[in-house]
Amino acid sequence: MSWAPFNTASPLRVDIQKDDAENRLVFRQWQNCQPIIEANKERQKEHRREVAGMRKLASIPLWVVLEWKRKHGVDVLNQNHEAGVIRLLNDPDYRWLRCTSEHIA
Repeated sequence: MSWAPFNTASPLRVDIQKDDAENRLVFRQWQNCQPIIEANKERQKEHRREVAGMRKLASIPLWVVLEWKRKHGVDVLNQNHEAGVIRLLNDPDYRWLRCTSEHIA
């Protein structure tokens, strides 16, 4: 069995594999998050100024958005989940998603 790409245009990759033994399709999702993480690390070293009262706090790969929804029940696109998003951004395991080295309040 080999993996076949489903959608190559999206940064979130979905590969499909046929499992002949169980007569089913297996889907695997993944994303190369390294470029986003490296860019965030560089942004953390800089002092970013506010523009029109706003500044970029984080850059979250699509794979992580899906992981948070699945593992933590936190939907980044739901305004009612703001506290959960902030909690996860301040978690040491996700520190490289922040564009700032400061604690997000």
